[in-house]
Amino acid sequence: MGEKSRRETWDAIEWKHFGQCVWQQRLPDGKGLLEGRLHKATGRIFVVEKFYEHKLPRPHTSKPWPELETVNVYAPVDADGVTWDTLDVALAQFGEKKAA
Repeated sequence: MGEKSRRETWDAIEWKHFGQCVWQQRLPDGKGLLEGRLHKATGRIFVVEKFYEHKLPRPHTSKPWPELETVNVYAPVDADGVTWDTLDVALAQFGEKKAA
């Protein structure tokens, strides 16, 4: 069996960690989406930004969607004990892992 596509990998992550999409907006260039998704573990709404290789098909058409290129997830910094200080520590640890 071959390697999973980015879409399949993201879909698995999304189903595991996120629930309902409470709002969605296409980006002006048509190649991306912004979504407000319910984070299952915290009950908070996270912003999920998805970028695709090509413009997305119009709603209610049967055209296939292009391949997913990147996903960015934005979490509230001040929610449930998460602070700017813990964000600073997490970013430093992320940098250390990338450098290793």
